[in-house]
Amino acid sequence: MAEAIMTGRVVMKMKDGTFKYRYRLIAEKALGCPMPAGVQIHHLNEDGRDDANINLVICEDEKYHKLLHHRQRIVRAGGNPDTEAICNVCNNVLPHTAFNIRKASIHGRCFTCRKCSNAKCRDWYNNGGGEKLRTSEAVRQYRKKYWSERGKILRKERRSV
Repeated sequence: MAEAIMTGRVVMKMKDGTFKYRYRLIAEKALGCPMPAGVQIHHLNEDGRDDANINLVICEDEKYHKLLHHRQRIVRAGGNPDTEAICNVCNNVLPHTAFNIRKASIHGRCFTCRKCSNAKCRDWYNNGGGEKLRTSEAVRQYRKKYWSERGKILRKERRSV
């Protein structure tokens, strides 16, 4: 096997001419069999060049791998990943109750806290994003005139009856 360094990770050339990352070979050796399809390898210290056995975690799929990264980010920020999360806007570590529920998410919550989410919605609405929701002044004036005239007509009809 020959070694080549590509993108900061060591790539090994196999006897059959194919290439494999060194960390995958180490994980396969630890498992005792080839890696199943969809399996990902996580580096605990997040250094892709550190292929020590104790630094590698075999993840069953990409979702679990992302969950590990998400939990590590909370721990680095000084939080508890079981009870807290980080807002992607204000970067504060907050309790899970400060986030809206979102079942499709990794941890079942939105990535933006309620406070930032509400502020984002207000900014969108006030800066023209809610233009379709708001009616222009010209439309309001037309409606006011139409309904006032319509009211006069209806009152006349009632009087004549």
